[in-house]
Amino acid sequence: MILPFALLMATVLSSTNQVADPTPTPAPTPELHQRARGLTAIRTALGALAPGETEDDELITQIFDPNSPQQQKISAFQPMPAMPHTVKELQYASGNWFGPRDFLHEHGLDFSTVYTGLFIGNPVGGKSQGFAYADTIALSLMIETEKLFGCGWKGGHIVMSAMQQDGGWQENLSTAHIGNQFTVNGIVGGTTIKWANLYLNQDIWDGRVNLIIGRCASMDEFDNSPVLWNYVGSLQANPTNLKTTWSPNTSWGSRIKLRLTQDTNIRYGIYQITTPGVNNLCWNFFPSDSASMFAQYTWEPEFCKPGSTTIFDGLKKEDLNPDTKSDDKSFKNPVDISQLKKLPGHYFIGGSYTSEGVSQFASQTSQANASAFYIHGDQKVYRPNPTTDAGLLVWTEWGYSPESENAFLTLQAKGGAIYQGLIPGRVNDFTIFGCGYGLFDPNYASVLKSQGKGDPTYEIVTELGYRINFSRFFYVQPDIQYIINPGGTTGAIPNALVLAAQVGITF
Repeated sequence: MILPFALLMATVLSSTNQVADPTPTPAPTPELHQRARGLTAIRTALGALAPGETEDDELITQIFDPNSPQQQKISAFQPMPAMPHTVKELQYASGNWFGPRDFLHEHGLDFSTVYTGLFIGNPVGGKSQGFAYADTIALSLMIETEKLFGCGWKGGHIVMSAMQQDGGWQENLSTAHIGNQFTVNGIVGGTTIKWANLYLNQDIWDGRVNLIIGRCASMDEFDNSPVLWNYVGSLQANPTNLKTTWSPNTSWGSRIKLRLTQDTNIRYGIYQITTPGVNNLCWNFFPSDSASMFAQYTWEPEFCKPGSTTIFDGLKKEDLNPDTKSDDKSFKNPVDISQLKKLPGHYFIGGSYTSEGVSQFASQTSQANASAFYIHGDQKVYRPNPTTDAGLLVWTEWGYSPESENAFLTLQAKGGAIYQGLIPGRVNDFTIFGCGYGLFDPNYASVLKSQGKGDPTYEIVTELGYRINFSRFFYVQPDIQYIINPGGTTGAIPNALVLAAQVGITF
């Protein structure tokens, strides 16, 4: 824990060497001068400045520059991930290492380190009470082909990443102490370092076509909504029983995305299904390998006219006047209506098929040709100030696994809401609520009943959290989960209360 926070402090201090953006920055206010003097005192105490040296104006210009990484706008649609999934996320990694990172970026090399730590325990309920710690440290490198190699190679990015994990499945709170199906600590997955990604992301035909090929994970591209990264527990996970790949257990695969219109696209993918090595460095193809295939249609509309405050109505131009006063609730000054935002949404529907045989509950044989289907929607429905991202978004996700011989949960239904800026003065913080329902497959239940292990029917998980976003690269999130009917067998395991705190830092 000490190392990530020490690196965080170094990152903050190194931001004072950022190259100024050509866009003019507003004149420093007395309030910003006061903030800068406080930071200057800290830097002097740490030896970053000589005694008596002052850089108030420079600090104000650079740290509070709205174009700097620290001041990038925060949105629940783009939270900080445990592992960078896209080129865009890699480009927004913070800090410049006192200068070298700017030089590397100019030559097409962008590095990112993401630390996610989770402290979690169940003081009430479950099979027993306990505490667990889990973390991931993701190291990523993105190479921009045009800058590094030249020769007209435009639109290409090579992504490489590795992940160190602590807190394996045996230490998972759900496995060790609660006994439920919906995992309460979502970032757990191993106890060693693994090579994750090595793939080419290539835009073709002015971005109308995008291709990914190499070592990658299907769940980074399909049934993956950044909105769900805001959750600590399994509400962030895929709602179907898929036999496929998640980071860092990647495999060989390829995905092609075709942009149909400005706000719609369709994507197809095929991925190798194999047994990953301890460090995921076995990149061979074996006769026993199979494949999983995906298809997904995505619609990303923006509803209402610019300036609408709810999805049901719009804000007229004559309503915009300097007499409306409230810091995050309306306008203090006249605004250009062309700069007002619409209400964005993200909807997708898709399915998967795998040819690999999956073990059946009632026998030692396998059933091949498994499939699963899913649908997701998230929508901004209310924005008190049309010039910011503050406001309410709602989401829902459903998954169906029809193969009753090997699906633990036939049906999963999830939904929730995230309000950005609920507390006055904390416009970048997220108040998070979600609920998930899982219906156990009758065939699975009958097998357990015949073994004297109960008759599971359903399980429900609820989650309430508050993500304090100090910047685009640092957050702290206290979190509460409540598990109803753990394991699906009514009364067999007491309902469980789970308390957690998650920390995320991007360097």
